Amino acid sequence: MNLVFDEHFAPPAPENIVKEFERQIKIQLPKTYRNFLHTHNGGHPVHDHFIIPIENYFPARLRYFYGLDANETYEDAWAQFKIYDTWVPFGLLMVGKIDVECAELCFDFRKYSNMSAYAQIRRQLFGSELLDPHRNNIPLKYFDGRHFWGTRKFREKDLHPVAPNFDGFISMLRDLTSVEKAKITDSMKKISLGEKSQAQKEFVKFQPEPSGIQLKEDRPPRLAFLAQQRMKLQ
Repeated sequence: MNLVFDEHFAPPAPENIVKEFERQIKIQLPKTYRNFLHTHNGGHPVHDHFIIPIENYFPARLRYFYGLDANETYEDAWAQFKIYDTWVPFGLLMVGKIDVECAELCFDFRKYSNMSAYAQIRRQLFGSELLDPHRNNIPLKYFDGRHFWGTRKFREKDLHPVAPNFDGFISMLRDLTSVEKAKITDSMKKISLGEKSQAQKEFVKFQPEPSGIQLKEDRPPRLAFLAQQRMKLQ
């Protein structure tokens, strides 16, 4: 695992902290991810872009990995688990923040992710069945949380495969190429004034409110992400 970080949120997590995390979330973590927590424990990697299969025109940016006992609540893996606990199916574990509106990187430990009638009955009788990290690859997925944060309702179709396992995801991380930077710059020139105004409204909505974030699903796709990229390139 070749990772270089320019920002860390917490010191390397000792074994007793990792075990306590596993005990509380009731999930056994993959060895490679446990080693990551022992070595890095969250933070922002220098090489931070990767392709989301459903949006293959612009690479997405990993804002940061969550860490155990991180400096800030929004950077902490424990805090993120508590935020999503009971709201999303047991077996989904958020491990990183993606720099796209309401997007998360997560492990999917579930054996029956499509929730067939058979799987629903087994879950009622025996609880959720999880993949064994010693025998199975635990896939990482992109969770599009716009609908979830607008309604507090989880939808399976908002999950999209990213990598077959943690090492596979790490190997995907890279910098933007000069061609990709040029495409982003060119795309920003083509955005209409109306879309720019809409993007500004989207950024205002990002500010947390007591009543929760209300998001429109029919917004121009990737508009907020493009605006973020424009700000970085200026």
